[in-house]
Amino acid sequence: DWARKAAAGAADTIRACTGSNQACFGHLTRGWAIGCVTNPAVGHEESLGHGTLARAERSRHVVVVGGGPAGLEAAWVAAARGHRVTLLECARELGGKIRLAARLPGRGELAAFADWRAAECVRRGVEIRLGVLATPKSVLALAPDAVVVATGGRATVDAASKYHPMPIPGAERAFVCDHEAALRAPMAVGRRVIVLDTVGHIEAIGLGELLASAGHEVTVVTPFAAPVELDAETSALALRRAVRAGVRWRPNTLLAGSGERTVTLLDALSGERHEERDVDTVVIRTHGVPEDALYFALRDSGPEVLRIGDAVAVRPVDRAIVEGHLAGRGL
Repeated sequence: DWARKAAAGAADTIRACTGSNQACFGHLTRGWAIGCVTNPAVGHEESLGHGTLARAERSRHVVVVGGGPAGLEAAWVAAARGHRVTLLECARELGGKIRLAARLPGRGELAAFADWRAAECVRRGVEIRLGVLATPKSVLALAPDAVVVATGGRATVDAASKYHPMPIPGAERAFVCDHEAALRAPMAVGRRVIVLDTVGHIEAIGLGELLASAGHEVTVVTPFAAPVELDAETSALALRRAVRAGVRWRPNTLLAGSGERTVTLLDALSGERHEERDVDTVVIRTHGVPEDALYFALRDSGPEVLRIGDAVAVRPVDRAIVEGHLAGRGL
């Protein structure tokens, strides 16, 4: 396909690899079926491969709310099947949380998740409305036959974690923030920063490297011995980059509580406590929660209503893209 598209002068339609490793090498090392984050057909060629994207029996008006990877995938697939699609996005830019993820050091290629899908929506004739805050009334005013709710999720500082006691005493203090807030305004977090990772993915490590490279004094603490949700290759590279940038890496460590610019750390193995003083900001990376109010307001309103991506549960991007793809096929 790459050669055929390039020869036809359509190289911009190629879904390039983003290097995320999530569903290919990452699945391989866990003994799971190989897939591809950006191409849901990989590993499912019989049901999702060439010749399986059939035209819809009748064209419908589909309103997709949310321009992140799930919403973009649902929109272009539905349009490819002959539906009239209107995409509503409250931000001034498409991409959702992918735009934040691409700000992390070495992760800029992840922007392709959004860029390719946004371009495909344009190629397929999707009507894109940016800067629109969708409400039940405004969505129904468009007279949709179906609504796909892809409103994403929001970061928290207190959501439950399987591996770390939550909420953390003192998490309500003004100097505590979630990882997305720190990533949006990295220069506002102050000089001394403690980052807690209760998930075991790239966010805390990448944020630590970003801040350390800008001159902040950063300690990343985590209850894990290693980032358990990352494949070994990505984990080794990300940790090496972060530590060489100046990050203090504290595995097997809990954040027992925070006081007035103080943080109490607890060694998960020895039980020893250690107090960090003069801390400017505590950043907590724990699980997010769905932004699902619009779905529940619309689900009994008349049109078919589907919910996909982080609006169901906040998870890695491969789930969002798969769910968007299947939603677009099922309309």
